[in-house]
Amino acid sequence: MALKPAFVEFATCTPPCTHNAVLQVGDVPSLTSPGLLGAGQSVRVEFQVDEAPDGSSDDVPDEATLKIRAVVEKDGSRPGFAPLDVLVNGEPLVSRFRLPGGREVPQMLPVAIPGDTLRGGTNVLELRVGEDARAGLSLIALLIEDVRHPGAAERLYWGDPTVHAFEFATRIRPKDGEWSPGPPLRFYFDTGMKPRPSTLEWHHWDGGRTGILFTPNMDKFFGGGQRADSGEPFEVRGEQRDQRAEPHGEPQRFVTRYSQRMAWRDLQESGGEFRFLLDDGSGPIKRVKWHDRAGGEGAIQFTRDGRSFSGFQRRPDEGWESFEGIPEDDPRLTEPPPEPVDVRQALQDFAESAADRLNTWLRKL
Repeated sequence: MALKPAFVEFATCTPPCTHNAVLQVGDVPSLTSPGLLGAGQSVRVEFQVDEAPDGSSDDVPDEATLKIRAVVEKDGSRPGFAPLDVLVNGEPLVSRFRLPGGREVPQMLPVAIPGDTLRGGTNVLELRVGEDARAGLSLIALLIEDVRHPGAAERLYWGDPTVHAFEFATRIRPKDGEWSPGPPLRFYFDTGMKPRPSTLEWHHWDGGRTGILFTPNMDKFFGGGQRADSGEPFEVRGEQRDQRAEPHGEPQRFVTRYSQRMAWRDLQESGGEFRFLLDDGSGPIKRVKWHDRAGGEGAIQFTRDGRSFSGFQRRPDEGWESFEGIPEDDPRLTEPPPEPVDVRQALQDFAESAADRLNTWLRKL
């Protein structure tokens, strides 16, 4: 394949993560947030098309696909306005395109790259936001692939969608201490959606808590936490030693029910299955919070017996929703879902509270 599948991920990496691509920052004032483009700002990405053995351009594909995942901020109470130009090797492909800016959720824009705009060797993709933009455009990811091989870049970006179970060897360092081996971390996280988690945070009922950030291919993580017994902080590192479709142990299985109230729709329905296992050697889990690589996020809190949970989540390209998880044999499955929650107000409450006060918000569900 002449065109190597490539991606740049802005959402979970600082600096952004790249594969078969080189990110060049244009008129962006800060390298710490190159994915956020304001009026007149731009980014450029170099990607490769292998030349034919004879040095000709015969192996250049007839067409390539660019996928832009981004979100436009709101302009106060109005939809955001951030017109976007897309160029490859200086040739305009899209001019003053407007991503919807009223929902503040990620959008996916597919763009065809004609073969006659490509060349053997290094190619340059450029994204520019118009000088008259009234809101920021936040890039989440850019994916480039040969049209003859659909999904090639996405498979690199998401990883194997059938793998949900992971095991990590860990090392722990207490404050002012030395690194030493820690208990293995095993987790199985299957929400019924494709994206893998990029960050994971969990609290135990005894007061201990841990938060970690994964590398893009989930071969390692780093993070920290607080011990339950002493309250002392610690650092933790992990290296993957196993991944598989199904976990070693038996995961908890829940039937999910959704209940939300948003400006554009109300929803009360039963969902699918939510399967979960997290074992760090420290006892029952009280609550879990996550972000995934597609821009989704959520948090759940378990009951004391661990048989059910309540929480909220935002799926990629959708709005916020509250939901609950109950056992398959729970009599509540024959009852209507709970009354919708005003998710906007709940999110405002959540933003104003510290992470360790998540339980306060969850009791409102």
